[in-house]
Amino acid sequence: MESKTTKAVNTKAEAKTAKTETKAVKPAETKTEAAKEAAGSVKASVVNAVKETKAEAVKEAEVVKAAAKEAPKKARTAKTAAKAEVKKAVKTAKATVAKKTADATAKAADKKINMFLQYAGREYNADDIVAKVKEAAAADTGKKTFKSLDIYVKPEENVAYYVVNGKPGSVRL
Repeated sequence: MESKTTKAVNTKAEAKTAKTETKAVKPAETKTEAAKEAAGSVKASVVNAVKETKAEAVKEAEVVKAAAKEAPKKARTAKTAAKAEVKKAVKTAKATVAKKTADATAKAADKKINMFLQYAGREYNADDIVAKVKEAAAADTGKKTFKSLDIYVKPEENVAYYVVNGKPGSVRL
């Protein structure tokens, strides 16, 4: 059996242990409170950082929206400029073609060709034959313009045969 002295010593030891535990709890509680305060300040820092990031994101979104609004305007401006350049190039090309055509026409006019057909003591001018055939064809068809005109000259018969738009005819020379 245990003696009273042993019980008293055990009781005193238990009391000391309890006091030590109480003292040990107090620093832990203080540390917990400090941790809570630190966590609170960290939480506040994180919340502030999130707010700042959110604000920056909103600003960037506004910049992107503004850029998106400006992009079609810039595209329209570029499209308009491209159209203007194309029109300018077309005008230049037309002027070049007109000039070359005028030069070719002038050269052709300078080189007028006269053709004469001589047969059995008679002389026929090709331009006169074409003019007579056009007059006769216009009288036959009632039109002054033709899709096609073919002329065949038979000087021995003194006749020019023609086919205008598939319709045959003849005229005396």
